[in-house]
Amino acid sequence: VCCCVPVAGCLAGAAAEQVKKMRGETLEKAVVGKSFHKGFQYLPGPIGNPSTQHYEVSPGHPPYEQRARFLGVLRGSWYEIGHQVGTRAGDLVRWVSDVWWKQHTQKYGLDNTMKALPLYEAQIAALNPELIQFMKGIAKGAEAELDKSPYAQSSSHYEKVLNTNIFDAWSYRHPTKYPWTPGQGAEENGCSAFVTIGTGPNKRDEMIAAHNRHTSFNPKCYQLVYIGQPDDGNAFWVLTAGAAGAACQVVNEKGVSLILNAGGDQHAEQHANAFGVSWFLLFLHVAAYADTADQAIEMLTRGTPDYRARTGRQSLLRTGTWNFLISDRTGCTIVETTADRYAMRRPGDLGEIGDYLVMTNHNYCNYSFDENNRRTDVPMTRFGNEKTYPGSAKRFWTLMGDIRHHYGRIDSVLAMQLLSGHHQRDRDGRLSVSRKGEIPLQYQGDVSCPHLGGYPGGWKGGAADAKVAVHGEDLRVYWTLGRPCEWQGPWDEVRLKKKTADILIAYDSLTGNTERMAQAVAEGVKRVPGAVAMVKRVSEVTKEDLEAADAIVLGCPTYYANIPGGMKTVMDDWSWKMKVDFTDKVGGAFATGGGQMGGKEHVVVSLLLFMINNRMVVAGPLYQDEEGQDIWAETGAGAMTGPIDPGISPKELDSASRLGERVARLAVKLSRINL
Repeated sequence: VCCCVPVAGCLAGAAAEQVKKMRGETLEKAVVGKSFHKGFQYLPGPIGNPSTQHYEVSPGHPPYEQRARFLGVLRGSWYEIGHQVGTRAGDLVRWVSDVWWKQHTQKYGLDNTMKALPLYEAQIAALNPELIQFMKGIAKGAEAELDKSPYAQSSSHYEKVLNTNIFDAWSYRHPTKYPWTPGQGAEENGCSAFVTIGTGPNKRDEMIAAHNRHTSFNPKCYQLVYIGQPDDGNAFWVLTAGAAGAACQVVNEKGVSLILNAGGDQHAEQHANAFGVSWFLLFLHVAAYADTADQAIEMLTRGTPDYRARTGRQSLLRTGTWNFLISDRTGCTIVETTADRYAMRRPGDLGEIGDYLVMTNHNYCNYSFDENNRRTDVPMTRFGNEKTYPGSAKRFWTLMGDIRHHYGRIDSVLAMQLLSGHHQRDRDGRLSVSRKGEIPLQYQGDVSCPHLGGYPGGWKGGAADAKVAVHGEDLRVYWTLGRPCEWQGPWDEVRLKKKTADILIAYDSLTGNTERMAQAVAEGVKRVPGAVAMVKRVSEVTKEDLEAADAIVLGCPTYYANIPGGMKTVMDDWSWKMKVDFTDKVGGAFATGGGQMGGKEHVVVSLLLFMINNRMVVAGPLYQDEEGQDIWAETGAGAMTGPIDPGISPKELDSASRLGERVARLAVKLSRINL
């Protein structure tokens, strides 16, 4: 366990390496991408969090992994995405479900829990029926594991997954319609979050959205992470526990960041909590269908037109007192809510000196909108304020002071440091750290990175995960499993949007003719904004080159009317030995040969068949007549280099350039690069 570091906080052994690698060399050099799909790249750190082996688990359950399990890019319908989650993480689904099913049925009773499930389900279906299919997909995919549960016979697998997705609502924002004792669902601590935008608070012109999830570890550290790509919506990054739709931060490919913290108290007389739309699933819907922060806020407050039509309501019925920090590249807003009320806070409302916001677990708005979207004098502070949540106030002013202290210098590294902090600041920004001989502040809870469960052990809870999203020239998300101060090495990372589409041109050449064609392909790539070409001999291509490429163009001479044996062996090794995933990469091919009918087209088709067999999308060069009325494509580019027509003509080089341009344009489009 690390000690306090004044000013920025504590980073343990992870900090020095992280700072060195991200301030000196680029992260691309520090950590080579391990998996790359359609513009999305996963860059795992080399170690993870070895302290998770000490974290509290239920009797008979396994220890947590050192990093959240990366499931890949999950595409398809909502049911298909859910099924992939269940199939790839069925064990995590079961461990989380078993803990929360036991807690709910013991605390509130099996009968009441079973009665509550359809009430929540109806609201979820009113928002988006596909979210029900998502949960059914998880249940089906994880059925082999859920069959092993000691509670397998007490309900259907789907009801277990639904129960997981209402956990925070049924446990911590229990509707007062059912038996309830004030405080029985209260968490020991809350969450801390901030957003900084632009070159005022930040070192560069970018959005930084950061969140620490303060909670008990059991079972929320059975974590998985993936990129979801529904057929009808945006791609989104999500880190969560088991079958829960989302945890406290989701980021979509448009750069919209959604963050949630627990909000205020339970107030029966104000209808603060209700059988509404679970935020676990609400976040997935908003991430998939909101292109801007303003659209996200509309969905979180007023719902959608379909929801209002199905329910007859004028606003979204939420499950209770939750606070949302919503941001995109251009702005940020905090939405303070109950089930039926909401209000908004923006930069400057609490003395912010720039475009930034801090959110912990209490409210500041002195007004609210009611369920009919009418502004009222009912203050959101009635549902939680600095006096009712003094620990939340300490964390709030700590982060406010941290941002002021580091104003103009905040970047992803500093954001990670702030989330790892074991210090406090008062309302005036004065710094407090633990003195020698005192119990460190992190064990008292009210810091950015708390250690809960007693001193000096403290393995019961704290920051179950930490996340930092950065949207500048590209869009990246960094995260840890467990307390960020314990993480070793660079944080795990995924890129949702890159600055460029990378086109790999791999060729085999003995006399230099095919190499000239490869360079012409690269010239065609350069015509496309956002595309970058890398030309390599096929024998020099690495697995990392292949995985990092959005598109691959292959070219070779024709030997005995076929692909040269050496190139064929290398290509087979890519799939057979290296296990490269070529799914949805764009492909193209070209060939050279001495004769008119020497097998060039056969070689091009053979190269394309290799690509199609490996799940690539292939394309050839485009041509058109002078009037532009007749447009056609060919299978690839080629050149005759023998005695009849030695060398390579300008028209043959033009065919290669056209090939490079066509492949690059498709790669830019499929890589989801905004130009």
